[in-house]
Amino acid sequence: MIELLAAADTAPLWPWVLFGRFHPLVVHFPIALLTIAALVEGWGLARRRTAAGDTSWICVGIGALSAIVATVMGYAFAEGKTSDPDTLQLHERLGLITTIVSVLTVALAWRARRSGGTGGPAMAFRAFLFVSALGVGVTGHFGGEMVYPDWWKYRMPWNKEAEAKPLQNPDPTPAMAGNVDFVKEIAPIIKASCLKCHGPEKTKGKLRLDSKAGALKKGIKPGKPDDSTFYTLLISDDPDERMPEKADPLPKAQIELIKKWIVQGAPWPDGFEIK
Repeated sequence: MIELLAAADTAPLWPWVLFGRFHPLVVHFPIALLTIAALVEGWGLARRRTAAGDTSWICVGIGALSAIVATVMGYAFAEGKTSDPDTLQLHERLGLITTIVSVLTVALAWRARRSGGTGGPAMAFRAFLFVSALGVGVTGHFGGEMVYPDWWKYRMPWNKEAEAKPLQNPDPTPAMAGNVDFVKEIAPIIKASCLKCHGPEKTKGKLRLDSKAGALKKGIKPGKPDDSTFYTLLISDDPDERMPEKADPLPKAQIELIKKWIVQGAPWPDGFEIK
């Protein structure tokens, strides 16, 4: 709680921001409750039982209510602070759609209960409930993708890359004298700390750093480090914005080296790609 207050107090309209920081906590209620309701109704459907029993009714009702609260908190939590705006936008839209569907599911559950849990109302209720459960799962996936990029990919048992030894950061105290050698000094930093999210397999924020064309298209402005997001995100004081994401900051010497390289015009040999 102290950390939440400290983080929120530095931002404008901090009560709203603080409210949003509880999104990761509250969002698990609709995920769990709607999933439980879907499992109960799926079992009931298989056993030819009536729909919208007490358990489903309670889970759906509380799940829809918590989905509304979680959605509002999500918009407050975002506040435009993300290195992956495309995934954030998709997450927000799916969350809003799922919330609307869950509210409609409550109305259909009420109608199904009044009709005895059979017939058309029961079928409509179950259909909307299954869509709601699927929706919270997919929405949650994209939410987790912003916090733990590629978690689903690198933890699959058939993915041999997950067993490989993690890349180690290069020497944290590179030489600062003279012109910066991109191939020997900058490329190893990018490979170790950036390509996981900004390479050929994943391109967060539409920024690719494995090729010269991709880096200059969005992220690096030669001679202007303060206008280059590749540099400014490394020194950001905002923990939700600073890169590398969910990792320790780069050593100060490496950050200064990157700045010096950009000041020198960000020289990058033609045809050289970081792999």
